[in-house]
Amino acid sequence: MPVRNTYVIVAVMIVSIACYLKADRMKHAGPVGDAISMIDRYYVDPVDHRALVDGAMQGVVSQLDPYSQFIDPSSYGHFQDALQQRFAGIGIIVEQPDKEDRVRVVTPLFATPAFKAGLRPGDRIMEVDGTTTEGLEIGKVSDLLRGPEGTVVSILVQRGDKTLEVEVQRAWIPLESVLGDYRDSENNWVFRLREEPRIAYIRVTTFAEQTVDEVTAALEQLDNDFDSLIIDLRQNQGGLLSAAVDIADMFLEDEVIVTTRGRGGKLEAEFSATSGVLVDDDKPLVIMIDGDSASASEIVAASLKDHRRATIIGERTFGKGTVQNVLPLESGRSALKLTTARYYRPNGENIHRLEGSTDEDAWGVRPSDGFEVKMSDDQRIAAMKRLQSAAYPIMPGGAEVPVAKAATEEETEADTTDTAESPDEAAATDNTGEKTPADRRAIEQDPQLMRAVEFLKQSAVKASPIAA
Repeated sequence: MPVRNTYVIVAVMIVSIACYLKADRMKHAGPVGDAISMIDRYYVDPVDHRALVDGAMQGVVSQLDPYSQFIDPSSYGHFQDALQQRFAGIGIIVEQPDKEDRVRVVTPLFATPAFKAGLRPGDRIMEVDGTTTEGLEIGKVSDLLRGPEGTVVSILVQRGDKTLEVEVQRAWIPLESVLGDYRDSENNWVFRLREEPRIAYIRVTTFAEQTVDEVTAALEQLDNDFDSLIIDLRQNQGGLLSAAVDIADMFLEDEVIVTTRGRGGKLEAEFSATSGVLVDDDKPLVIMIDGDSASASEIVAASLKDHRRATIIGERTFGKGTVQNVLPLESGRSALKLTTARYYRPNGENIHRLEGSTDEDAWGVRPSDGFEVKMSDDQRIAAMKRLQSAAYPIMPGGAEVPVAKAATEEETEADTTDTAESPDEAAATDNTGEKTPADRRAIEQDPQLMRAVEFLKQSAVKASPIAA
């Protein structure tokens, strides 16, 4: 037989096997497709075919773990925006304390189109491009405010007794994931505690595509000119595994950061630190955590704790030790967010809290011995107000921005407390650099942060040279 014929036979066999395997996998999808077709043809009322497909996909992933999900076409853009840390909109924080009331502005973000157009805190959004907001929840109003870059949106707002129409041109709005303790007069973050300027402070709210660059920029700005450093990961629910690894790498040298294992416990990858650090090894480091710190936050906290590079202060973390991959569907119009592996900390433990786990079981990341600081609900709210008030700019004319747990245009829900500190209650430093009574009150609003400061100040005293 000619060699060419042999090649043809082999090729046909490979194609046949591939077709067989694909058909074997697809045979389970047949009933779903048949059911959708029958519903479309025979159901008593007209149906939305897209809604049926989305519902079927949601049903499939509901049989998996809570972190696997189908991201439908209407949500996929928002999902990508969150990872890319930007969205096309006008740049405002909005809230809706009462779902029966109109959505209102908490604050325009500094230097955004909304800020330049003159939107103010407290403005109630009545209409967007002629569409009334009456009865609409915050997510729907946010969708109306968003739109392609360069397009103009007309917003009817109620400000006190007046009704004003404001036109705003949409633009790309960057989303920060790395915050400092407060903003300076030019709205730049200051990565030092106002009350203790020799203690550097970096708050990471999520691990997204720009987070590593943002942390790097903050550390370069500090240039090791500090006595100690706090990395605040409280309420950080995670994000990109790669970002967590890169940030842990900034403080570790050559040690293992995390390993991932797939189906059957098979080792998939081991991530280790590279040579060199961004923060001197002799600088004391504190990682702050709480019950909402999860996933990528736990990778950072666990690796720095296991290698004794950091002291962990706060409360036990959430316990999410699984890795999700985003697999595009429908030529990139939707996606499947699928759990594909579990991760293990350097000491070999899996952080994931399994169903039925007790407090005695090994899950999550515990604070270092002697550094657990639990907070009451009132203390937690007060600490959150302190953090949020730093994130909002002071409006022109000295108006204070309300402190609230709010949403930007691309987010959906806001559970808010509409109160604001008056200027004499806000933390401040006088021209001499001396701490005012307001400074001490500010830090006392956050017992976990206060414990971190006390520990680091004690560490600095112990490390100080003694004259003989």
